Amino acid sequence: MACFLSQVSSILNESNNDMKTIENLSSLEGRASLKQLFIELRYEKQLSSLSTIAILWRICTQERDISKFSKKFGTIVHPLGFWSGTTLWLQEVISRYYHSTFSSFVYLGAALLLVLIGFRRISDTINDSFVIAGIVLEAFLLVIVFILMLFAPTEDGSEGDLSEDETKELLSDIGEIATDFANATGKLDRISNELSSLVITNEILSNKIQRLVETNQLAVAPNTDLLGTLRENNKVTMELSVNIADFIESLRKLKQEEVAINVRQELEKYLTSQLSK
Repeated sequence: MACFLSQVSSILNESNNDMKTIENLSSLEGRASLKQLFIELRYEKQLSSLSTIAILWRICTQERDISKFSKKFGTIVHPLGFWSGTTLWLQEVISRYYHSTFSSFVYLGAALLLVLIGFRRISDTINDSFVIAGIVLEAFLLVIVFILMLFAPTEDGSEGDLSEDETKELLSDIGEIATDFANATGKLDRISNELSSLVITNEILSNKIQRLVETNQLAVAPNTDLLGTLRENNKVTMELSVNIADFIESLRKLKQEEVAINVRQELEKYLTSQLSK
């Protein structure tokens, strides 16, 4: 049993001896080791991005024994501490491997801000607080990108040239975003003006349709004033008819009286002529 334990301990010692000791992560050798640690954690052990970032931050700032995270490295002789370790972590992990991720979030924030501004111009359903929140979010993302650019490694041989190219590309992308943003704002202004003129045209058309409907209603169902006027006209017409009938009756009676007077006169003339004989 003791022999077995001694063999196991010897095997463990040999494996520990095979693990590489890192003197200081800030050196060129330490930075290369940090790159190997990232590849081992992210791709060999298939850890998530958040877990990889958290473990590497601990390694950069405070961890001495990293054998529990890696099969290739054993210990770090001189940990960097919080500030120096965080600076190295930003340079060698975040800026080098997650620069495009944060840039994509910047693009996403810019797109969301454009959408919010567009909907705010054409609709009142979007409150100003949403637009302000979008601007704050975009500003926060730009600050993060600024920090990444500030801590981007540029003095690391060939990799420094690559980071400088990435920085220039990022600046070019930001300029393109600003240009697209200005063009989109101009287009949104034109769309807003066209929508305003369309709303005015719709209001004019709606007023004309309303007047047409009112006219049709009046044509189908006359109003009470017109009906009252028609009733009064009917009443006056009836009274006029009665008066005309009375007038005709009076004329008839008058004509009968004239006929009677004429007959009386003729009769008187006849009798007078007979008596004179």
